[in-house]
Amino acid sequence: MKKTFNNKFKIAKQGYDTTEVEAYLKALEGENNSLQTQLLAVSEIKAENERLKEELKGITARENEVKRVLAVAVDKANEIKTDIKLQYALEIERLKIFQAKWTNAYEEIKERYHFDKDVLTMEGVVTDTAVQLEQLLHKDFGIKLTATGDEAEKQFKEEVERLQINQDEINKLVEKLKAEIKKVS
Repeated sequence: MKKTFNNKFKIAKQGYDTTEVEAYLKALEGENNSLQTQLLAVSEIKAENERLKEELKGITARENEVKRVLAVAVDKANEIKTDIKLQYALEIERLKIFQAKWTNAYEEIKERYHFDKDVLTMEGVVTDTAVQLEQLLHKDFGIKLTATGDEAEKQFKEEVERLQINQDEINKLVEKLKAEIKKVS
């Protein structure tokens, strides 16, 4: 141990070896440069992360807006469907009254003119007509959106098209965000 101490003491007296000191300083400089490069990369990743967070907030806000508009459109569609069902029910009642009037008129004519020979034929026609009307009245008529619809149908179609476009844009942005996240990972 004394020998090692003496060697170190001699080296200390003579001074440091300049090549060793320079090599050590270069090694430290290399480590420093490497750490600075890594720090810069981390800073860039953090900035990109913040940008993506802001973009995600915007996409989320748009998604919420689309959901709200879609809910309004669904409510409007349900309202239209309810109105159509009400109109359908009123038309059924009108047709039932119409049928009852013609049935009563037939009964009056039959009583007045006593055409018993043709009664079976006429009753068959009336019965057949009544069955056909009942079948027609029990059909469920759905909403048919055509190009010649009224203003509400037109607005509904435009809203559906607008929402479809927004959904496509959102899907593109989500795919882009996924790709960016994969790059960062």
